[in-house]
Amino acid sequence: MAKRNQFWSQRETEEASRQEDEVKQKETQKEEAERKRKERELQEAKKREEQFRVRSKSIEEKRKQDRDTAQRQEEERKEKEAARAQAYTKEYEDEKARSAAAGGRRQEAEEMIRAGKAVRPIPPVPQARPRHEPEPEPEPEIEPEPEPRYEPEPEPEPEPRYEPEPEPEPEPEPEPEPEPEPEPEPEPEPEPEPEPEPEPEPEPEPEQDNEYDVPESGPGTGRDPSTGYYDTAADQQDDDNLYDNADAIIDTAQTESTEDGGVRAQALYDYQAADDTEITFDPGDIITEINQIDPGWWQGRAPDGSYGLFPANYVEVLE
Repeated sequence: MAKRNQFWSQRETEEASRQEDEVKQKETQKEEAERKRKERELQEAKKREEQFRVRSKSIEEKRKQDRDTAQRQEEERKEKEAARAQAYTKEYEDEKARSAAAGGRRQEAEEMIRAGKAVRPIPPVPQARPRHEPEPEPEPEIEPEPEPRYEPEPEPEPEPRYEPEPEPEPEPEPEPEPEPEPEPEPEPEPEPEPEPEPEPEPEPEPEQDNEYDVPESGPGTGRDPSTGYYDTAADQQDDDNLYDNADAIIDTAQTESTEDGGVRAQALYDYQAADDTEITFDPGDIITEINQIDPGWWQGRAPDGSYGLFPANYVEVLE
């Protein structure tokens, strides 16, 4: 009985020791597990902190990059706006300057026009042109007056002595308009001479008188003051000699003018040609090769090369 009790006591002691060992082992395992858990949590915390720090750093860098990008874009936008504003301002100033310059030029042009209108002299009225415009070569103008036209005149001379019919024929006298002045002159000879008037050919003769300054009809000229025609064939021959002398005088004058380089004149006013026989020039133009064929109208060469008539009182002869 005692052995059994000892056995059970020993068993109880061993059981208690085993239970204590189990408790110690469990506590040790528990402590080990707790330590590992703490270490794991600490590592995880460190890892999370490291991740957070990295993430925060990346976020900060990204924010900084975004700020830098936004700042750079803002600066570029401001620079572009400043450049556009400067370009617009420059364009506006240039446009304003051009407008001011154009206005100044327009005002200056208007002032010059007004000044030109105020200062520009009024051109004089040109004298009446000769009815027969002279050509550069006057020889063909003399040809229409051949002597045969006047040869039959001596034949009708005896007719007025016996026939009074010529008296009503002086009515056509208005045709030679330049001749009315000599009519008042008292001449006893005109009465037998009205007979030649029916011939129309002598009409160019007054024009030749104007062109070559042939003396007016009167005593000693061989022409009837009332009719303007030749009295006799001898008088006609004398007048033809005058025409020949006029041609020689004109040829001599043209030769002398050509040898001297030609008469030149400066235009005082502007003149527009009325037809192709006249020339056109502006104030200040130089007219060359001038031929002073008439007191009121001369011939000359314009700056454009055309040659023709122009009023003499529109130019000033150059020395």
